Amino acid sequence: MKVSPRKSVSFSQLCFTLCALLFAGCQNESHQVSSGQEAVDAMERTIARSSELPSKILKAEFVEYKDGDGRLGPADYSFYARLKVAPNDMFKWTAGLSGPLNSTDYYSEPLDKMVWWIQEPVFKELKLYQTKKYFSRANGWMALDESNGYIYVYTFTM
Repeated sequence: MKVSPRKSVSFSQLCFTLCALLFAGCQNESHQVSSGQEAVDAMERTIARSSELPSKILKAEFVEYKDGDGRLGPADYSFYARLKVAPNDMFKWTAGLSGPLNSTDYYSEPLDKMVWWIQEPVFKELKLYQTKKYFSRANGWMALDESNGYIYVYTFTM
């Protein structure tokens, strides 16, 4: 039986390989459903897991980012959505809600430019509410644009 000689691996090759493996799992992935009935259905299913739907969702757009792959530690998520509801139903969405939990009252925007996402000057004028009741996440906020019937949602894990 012939034995092949062992190839030696340098320390720098080993470090490069380990770093490549580590960073391969740290890439952001995104999934977006920009509009249509599919997005409305997805939002209704999401909310129905933790609460009764306060009113009909007329239109929805959302994007969710996943940071990490969960193999070398937990993956983190950030979620952005805009829901359109009838302006006279806005009060149903805020019934019993308080302000954002965990002092999450700062502006955030998706990594990718979304034409439907709220701009910071407008955000600063809106009242913020917690997201836990409808989206099962304590981190984040719901900002209500009552005059236009839009609910902006930002949630994240860490």
